[in-house]
Amino acid sequence: MPATPTPARDTAGQAAIAAGAVAAAVFAVALLVTLLARLPWWLPVLTALIAGLLGFAVSGLLLVVDNRRLVWHAEGLMRVDLDRDGVVGRPLMQAERQLVTLELKDGKRLRYVDLPLTEDEISQMARAVKRSGVFSRRAMPEGLMSTEVYQEVKDRLLAAGLLRERGAGPSAGVELTGSGRAWIGRYTE
Repeated sequence: MPATPTPARDTAGQAAIAAGAVAAAVFAVALLVTLLARLPWWLPVLTALIAGLLGFAVSGLLLVVDNRRLVWHAEGLMRVDLDRDGVVGRPLMQAERQLVTLELKDGKRLRYVDLPLTEDEISQMARAVKRSGVFSRRAMPEGLMSTEVYQEVKDRLLAAGLLRERGAGPSAGVELTGSGRAWIGRYTE
């Protein structure tokens, strides 16, 4: 089903309305002060102009940030990439994505696995694997991992013994080991 585009918001128009309201309120107060204190006539005009420009800048910035948050929230609920940035929900900046170290206890063995995912992405991956019953690229939510990141995660989980290859060849696929199922179970509880 194709995504229906969200209606465009006139951020500049909304910011101009907010700036006009701020300028009018500041002008009224400045005019009153000017008349009572016998200050120069141009002071309320200058004050209103400066307040209007600041109001335009601040409200425009707040409206843009609010618009992006609203789109990211809607994307998360509908699982559709509305803003066509390649990510469903709030996109992660490269600096936010770090290696997450998982501590795995198998009996008396303790292993560490570094995954190039955030804690939230690992939780999403675990829920998808538990829901579908298989660890595959198709089972992952759209936009969760690029092909390269998926391959790196798969290789690290294979090396850690959480996954095993089902057969020979690159197209054979992988399956969860007992330790892998236990690990997924802990992440989805």
